[in-house]
Amino acid sequence: MKTCIHTVKPMDEEVLALHLHGQVFNDPDYYVRLAELYEEGYRVKRDLKKVVKYYLKAVNIGSVKAAEGLAYFYEYGGGKKKHGNFYKKIAKWWLKAAALGSQEGMLRTGLNYQYGLGLDVDFEKAFKWYLELAETGSYKGMFLVGECYFYGIGVEQDCTKAFTWYKKGAYGDMEACKRLADCYALGIGTKRSLRKANECGVVYTWNLQNSHDRYYA
Repeated sequence: MKTCIHTVKPMDEEVLALHLHGQVFNDPDYYVRLAELYEEGYRVKRDLKKVVKYYLKAVNIGSVKAAEGLAYFYEYGGGKKKHGNFYKKIAKWWLKAAALGSQEGMLRTGLNYQYGLGLDVDFEKAFKWYLELAETGSYKGMFLVGECYFYGIGVEQDCTKAFTWYKKGAYGDMEACKRLADCYALGIGTKRSLRKANECGVVYTWNLQNSHDRYYA
């Protein structure tokens, strides 16, 4: 009589070590690494339920990277076809990441509130998150705060404040630099100066050309 012997493939040593370390030290970085391994199917069988499980463990310990990981996970389908609830999940985890201090989370949450992507449209909350992003030193955040003041999005329209924020953002954001050139050229929120407008335009063109060269290098 033949006996069937089922052998169970042992867990990969790295995965086992990460699992045990995460449990013993309650370290979110190890849970994030486990989630990534299960999502990639690297050295273990791909398991999307475990991806969520380990990201959640890390988020509950306060991991920004895990919150971002869950947002990206759902953004790229989470193994399923996207539908309305998926967009809400994406927005939920970007909001969580923002609350934990993620710059990307603040940016995405501001955009989600402004355009109603998975969240109800709320211009005041959009402005709030753009401002928080700007206060972390993000030039993109400074540009977006400038846009809010320029167009009156979630805040009273104020071209002088818009100019101030564009000027701050122009040090590292091409769109802010272009807006600043427009402000100088047309005298919006500041005294008209074609010389300064031209200087900003030169910087914008130089940055645009360099970004093009880096992309096609």
